[in-house]
Amino acid sequence: NMSYYTENLGTFGLGFATVRHYDAEHVTTLSANYSMRVGKSGTLSATASRAIDGGTGSAVGLNFIMPLDQFRTASATFNARNGQTDAYATVSAAPKPDSNVGWRVLAGQLQDHGHAEGGLYYFGDHGDRTIDAVTTAAQSTVRLGANGGFVFTDGRLFATRRLQESFAVAEVPGYS
Repeated sequence: NMSYYTENLGTFGLGFATVRHYDAEHVTTLSANYSMRVGKSGTLSATASRAIDGGTGSAVGLNFIMPLDQFRTASATFNARNGQTDAYATVSAAPKPDSNVGWRVLAGQLQDHGHAEGGLYYFGDHGDRTIDAVTTAAQSTVRLGANGGFVFTDGRLFATRRLQESFAVAEVPGYS
């Protein structure tokens, strides 16, 4: 991959890739991309790729991302490949300092079919909880999730956020 950044015109890029597997046909692709700033903080990106050896197919895409404020972001995406089109818009919000709640919504079409998604996310001291809903012409689904940990120490069980590193439990008089 190679890219070239310009102060006023944006960033241009070219790519070349070959993937070889010992037991399958190799594929070689060429790609190009361009991105530019739109307004104060938006970004517009365009991509195109083509298989030139060992495979067939082309793909093109446009993506626009706009931060709405410090916590919310909106985007619009268009992709076309193998005769199918994706075109959708999303809006998402990360938790604010005074809230543990984030959310996201998506609406449009994926692979030429209507598609809508939504999610609500709670990030708490005792773990994370999620709910996602997806609906298409073929089916609707709801996913519930929880992620966290439990610590058993000094004869007591504590619910915690996910534990990935070492920790300590301390008791300080006058503090919960």
